[in-house]
Amino acid sequence: MRVDTSFKNMKASAILKSIVEKNVEKISRRLKVVKKEEAVHISVHIEKNPHKEQFFCWATIYMPTKVITAKRSDNDVFSAVNNVFSALSKQMERVKHRIDRHLVKKNRRSFKNLRVDNI
Repeated sequence: MRVDTSFKNMKASAILKSIVEKNVEKISRRLKVVKKEEAVHISVHIEKNPHKEQFFCWATIYMPTKVITAKRSDNDVFSAVNNVFSALSKQMERVKHRIDRHLVKKNRRSFKNLRVDNI
């Protein structure tokens, strides 16, 4: 998994990078739906409004079959980053649920097509 982090109108700090890494680890646990050999790319962009104390953060997860994006803003950079990753984790849960539901329906169809003769 590749992770790109970019900053605009602010300097990258070690604390901010560690928070991003911690949140990426949480997201990577939810990415078990994707096969390990398939490439997943996470892009995180953090920006400060140059005129006032407002921070924007958006993150995108590029999976082989789907792209998930979240964008949040807040007066504190740390809460903006945490809010973005919590939104991404909720979206990942939805994707996981849809894939599981699809697999269950697919298995039901295969069981309906089976014929049992004189068991």
